[in-house]
Order: sequence, then C-alpha cells, then structure tokens
Amino acid sequence: MGKFQRGDEVQLTHDLEKPASGEKWSKGERGKVLGNRCYDEVYDVYFPARGDSLTVNDRDIKAAK
Repeated sequence: MGKFQRGDEVQLTHDLEKPASGEKWSKGERGKVLGNRCYDEVYDVYFPARGDSLTVNDRDIKAAK
C-alpha cells in the first residue's frame, strides 16, 4: 500500500506541467487523492480549484498542512 490513501488532502511539492496540455501547475496547489495506480508511488489527484486531476508520483506531493 502507498503512502497516501483515497481522500487524503495533499499539496504539490514543486511546479509541474501536465503532459497532455502543457498546462503549468504550481507548488503548493492543494488536491485530494482519488487513488493510486498499479505502482504504490503513482497517484491520481483531483484539484477542486481547477476542476481537473493530475497523475503524480509520491515525490511530487506531500500531506497538506
């Protein structure tokens, strides 16, 4: 099982770019974990402020403060 579970609130640890669109995502943006992929370190995170989700590695997110 991975570090994070469905429903956990997380935030980005650094700036990212969404591969499909090239859209920029900023460090500190907050989201909720939707679940993890086959590998424990890969997560789908939904960001309510954007109305969009992003697939990230566990090193890209941390527990929200």
